[in-house]
Amino acid sequence: DLDPETAALRDDIEQLAARLGQLDHYAALGLDAGANAQAIKKAYFKAAKRYHPDSLARKGLAGLEEKAARVFGRVSEAFEILSDPDKKDA
Repeated sequence: DLDPETAALRDDIEQLAARLGQLDHYAALGLDAGANAQAIKKAYFKAAKRYHPDSLARKGLAGLEEKAARVFGRVSEAFEILSDPDKKDA
């Protein structure tokens, strides 16, 4: 059995992986569209730490690496675009 925090992480990864195609860049980072650069950076580092596939095995979530990798990739892409003014405007 998983502790509540780990079970919540598992559920988060499952839900995000299922909706990745529906999330815009802000939603992928859990932000509103008006978020500033500091909020974007903070949200990215929090999400990257939470969803990095390498951290799952030690939390007892081996088997979710592929879904977590997709979520992590989407979070990274969102950060890359939102932190670059030219890409953000496009």
